[in-house]
Amino acid sequence: LILVTANPRFVQAADWRAAMPATTFDGFHAALRDEPAATLARFLSLQVRGSEDARETLRRLRAGLAERPQPQPEALLAGLDLLREEDLRARLADIQQPALWLFGERDTLVPASVAERIELLMPQAQCQTIPGAAHAPLLSHGDEAANRITAFLAETLP
Repeated sequence: LILVTANPRFVQAADWRAAMPATTFDGFHAALRDEPAATLARFLSLQVRGSEDARETLRRLRAGLAERPQPQPEALLAGLDLLREEDLRARLADIQQPALWLFGERDTLVPASVAERIELLMPQAQCQTIPGAAHAPLLSHGDEAANRITAFLAETLP
């Protein structure tokens, strides 16, 4: 199992501060409902904020999005609803297969500090942080991410 910039609980709770504040999340949800195009553009910017290579990664994200049909706002809102409601922390202990969690050191959507909590909830998992990366390390730090995934697979696969 390989998770990249994932969080088992995306919105903060009293016992889970390493997440997005509920007020920020709710504001983003309302903006997506009211102004989908502008909000999607803002979301792309959040993907790369803080990254060493933010400008180039944002250019690649925009180009990739332009090549595809426009996302349906209703589908995006449904996805946000899932992120608001889901809390998968208790289920992590049930996962028995090897797991790698990759985080971006400068991620503003899923803080790298989530790794500390994952190590407690899923002690058999490997948590690694990619220096200089934000929320899209597969794009901004592709070689580094690929090397870490390859090494993980080499040590866990028979």
